[in-house]
Amino acid sequence: MKISRVSIFAAYALLCPSPADAANCRLTTPSSTSSAAAAPSGPSQPDCFANYIQNKYFAGSSYWSFGGDAAPSTDCGAIFSTCAKLIADSGPASVSQSFDTVPGFTYRFSLGYMYTVQPASDADKVTCTVTSGGSTVASYQLAYLSLNDFRGAGFDFVPTTRKSTLTCTLTSAAMGTVRLTQMAVNWDSDTCEG
Repeated sequence: MKISRVSIFAAYALLCPSPADAANCRLTTPSSTSSAAAAPSGPSQPDCFANYIQNKYFAGSSYWSFGGDAAPSTDCGAIFSTCAKLIADSGPASVSQSFDTVPGFTYRFSLGYMYTVQPASDADKVTCTVTSGGSTVASYQLAYLSLNDFRGAGFDFVPTTRKSTLTCTLTSAAMGTVRLTQMAVNWDSDTCEG
């Protein structure tokens, strides 16, 4: 809507009815040199259809960091053709990947996994954690149900920064072996179900 000069002067007359008040009743406009607050970089909300994890089946090592005795594998049982194989015999084995997030929104991490050596104790099971801004925002231990049988698992997390990191680690005092695959991070929202 265009405001006429007459409207501006009419408003000024209402605010300053007496010429004696003119010194205290100035109309001002914002300075052209003032800077507006910078808009946050990145999207304002997550994408409903995105998997924020790249190379979810471990078809090669792209996008993933491997620690200890961990590597992509084709020895993945009957269901999946590729996976990550983690062996903890001389120390911890891990896989990790960083990905984009929008702070304050709830995400869902899910995966498929298979123990090929029965864990001797809870300390011998895989733990998956998500960190954001250097702090752990979620941690989950993969339960052992049966040997050489792929299972699904997952957990929710809320990031605090625009970059988060997923790490799954097998730490075993005894010989521990597990396969991981079908890694996914999605926006966990009812908005996406409409």
